[in-house]
Amino acid sequence: MAVLSHWVDPNSPRGPISIDPATREIVQNIYIRRAEMKNGKLINTEFYTIPNVKDPWKEFNPPK
Repeated sequence: MAVLSHWVDPNSPRGPISIDPATREIVQNIYIRRAEMKNGKLINTEFYTIPNVKDPWKEFNPPK
């Protein structure tokens, strides 16, 4: 279990992810995208990245 508490995968399909050792929650980047028309097709274009995001629900609603 100690090995997993510092686990990091920089090549995940969802981008780099890791495990927060204090809360055991996944930490990952959030990618903001918009649909754009290119060559007659709609594609998702990433225009902003929010790095190292923890679960917002647990951040704003801590256990009582």
